[in-house]
Amino acid sequence: MGEKLLFSQGSQRILGALRTALQLAAVLLMACGAVTAGAQVLHVETLPNGTELMLVAQPEATATAVAWPERSGGELEVRSIASGELGLASDLTSAFKDATEAPPVLIAVGAATPDELRGAASGALGSLPVAPLPSGPAPGRTDEGGTERRLGTPGSQANLRLVLPLPPLEDGRRTAVEILLELAPGLLANDLPGLRSTEGTDTATFEIQVDPAGADLYLERLRRRLAQLGDDTRLDAAMVERARRHLDVRRMAGLEELPTGAERLVRIWAGGGDRAIRQYLFGASGADLAGVREAGRTWMPRHPGWATILLPPQSLNPRFAGGPETELLDNGLSVALLERPATPLAVLDLRPVTSSDLAGDRTATVLARLAGALRQADNAPPWIRVLADPPSLLVATAPDGFSEALEAVTNALEELRQDTAPVTSSRDPRHAALGLAAALLGVGDTALTPAALLAPDNLALGAVVPDVERAQEALHKLLDTVQGSTGTVAVNVGGSPRHAVALPGTRSAVAVLLPVAAGTDDVDLGLAAEVLRTRLAAVFGKGATSVLRPAVPGRTVLVVVVEADGTVGAVESRLKESWPNLVAEVGDEELAPLRHRLAAELAIHASGSTGAALRCAAIAAQGGSWRRPEELESLTMAAEPKAVSALLGGFAPWDDLERAVAGPLPVEDLALPKR
Repeated sequence: MGEKLLFSQGSQRILGALRTALQLAAVLLMACGAVTAGAQVLHVETLPNGTELMLVAQPEATATAVAWPERSGGELEVRSIASGELGLASDLTSAFKDATEAPPVLIAVGAATPDELRGAASGALGSLPVAPLPSGPAPGRTDEGGTERRLGTPGSQANLRLVLPLPPLEDGRRTAVEILLELAPGLLANDLPGLRSTEGTDTATFEIQVDPAGADLYLERLRRRLAQLGDDTRLDAAMVERARRHLDVRRMAGLEELPTGAERLVRIWAGGGDRAIRQYLFGASGADLAGVREAGRTWMPRHPGWATILLPPQSLNPRFAGGPETELLDNGLSVALLERPATPLAVLDLRPVTSSDLAGDRTATVLARLAGALRQADNAPPWIRVLADPPSLLVATAPDGFSEALEAVTNALEELRQDTAPVTSSRDPRHAALGLAAALLGVGDTALTPAALLAPDNLALGAVVPDVERAQEALHKLLDTVQGSTGTVAVNVGGSPRHAVALPGTRSAVAVLLPVAAGTDDVDLGLAAEVLRTRLAAVFGKGATSVLRPAVPGRTVLVVVVEADGTVGAVESRLKESWPNLVAEVGDEELAPLRHRLAAELAIHASGSTGAALRCAAIAAQGGSWRRPEELESLTMAAEPKAVSALLGGFAPWDDLERAVAGPLPVEDLALPKR
């Protein structure tokens, strides 16, 4: 079906002879198993052992995820691996080393070529027999038209939820119905203000808060208006095109989330086979107003869905390209723009440069509020994510939608930057110790408020765009006009930074500052941090330790954090006793698995347009040079134990290290000038 969508419009405008040539080319293209659509290529073939091999090749990708179905008690489970270019074959071989059966299908998404994937998959599967097809998901509900009433919160509005089934994954109407349902809240805004919609794998859900007394009338109106959407006179070609592009962006951006993008395709394949995969990848490219109207007329009236009304008790009725261009705007905002004319997505990543919140959770909370304000905008980008490490706001849209997305982000920033109320921190030992550490590093003097955190001179923006000049014009027109905060912020005045704080309880935390020499290679530093994490976990257990790399102006520093049961003195003594082993020389046997793991992480996080935007934001925030993902992966795999050992051995002796502690603490220790 994807092939037909690609050639149907062009074939009506060309001469008969050229039409014949194109049709022949299409036949040859399908014969070799490849289907192209805009920014993605689908390659399909069968391995010698009978396993079907499907590859969705993506531009800008530097990592590959492979997923496949397995049987577990008769049910479908999905397994996956994600690797850079250098680790794909070995990771696939490891995944199937103990297998007695081969999966019916392997689906890969990312940078691999058909030859690379074929070689890796054939080597991993050999002549293993193909397992029977796993059972697909359980059939959906069939009791459409019913209404379930449940008890809600006292004093609240009634919450009306209507779940509609979507056409099967392989049904040609699937994409058109998804587009129509995305447009539904806007088309029904006059009759049903506040209507919200979300989409799942097999269903679409509509929710609205209504007066409890009229809940049934609202439900009747919602069902009637949804059934009439295909004939709505306000539905026009421009609306369909915008929704079609948003759907295409969401699908493409979702596939860049490795390995979940490949896992999603396996579930789609299990539900509808190759045809469902093609519909998912290429269906949006051929959607138009006529198709959307026809899908609405044939599907919507026949599916009233199943409804749930929550009523309050009182009313219950029974590759090879240049790096980014960097710029500092007049208001202090740091920008790094990467031009990629063929990018399938325009992506921007916005992150604070410095923060007193070394743990990152309060910063992520503020960014989540920013994302919430952004999602409420009329021109909200179709794909929004809040990342935690480091905290940042990631936004994707169509290649020509950068200016509109930037305008929405600017408006959301202006809204949140009026808030000067401090975001409070948890008072557990880990957060308390990190708060002291932030003061020692010189970034903990100002209270963390949305106004201060989101001030332009504390923000870095990285973006991947098709045209840098147009993106720069939009930046100067929009973000350059945003001024710094004029509100009042709370500041700690007087005294020197504290090194210890007493807290009630039975657990203590120790934060150790490890200054790093200027010019230290990022790859060596990343591996040194991995060595410390692994060794710390062996001593204190997983989840009790972390190694952070906060952004500190003019300095590079690692912060080792340990939280454990016991008094501050007891936890500190355990850490001191272990310190010589923690920073001891590292051998190749210990470093090899860490190199492999870090190389894969770097390749995955840097993959695609979203990964490139993240790296641009890092350069805008912290400086440094641009490296291609494959270069990072190669340098990591080739890192020498000698260089990492030198870095570990270069940390100051324990007694000379600055430390911040929190937990049960004798009173006399609070007066110590230095720990």
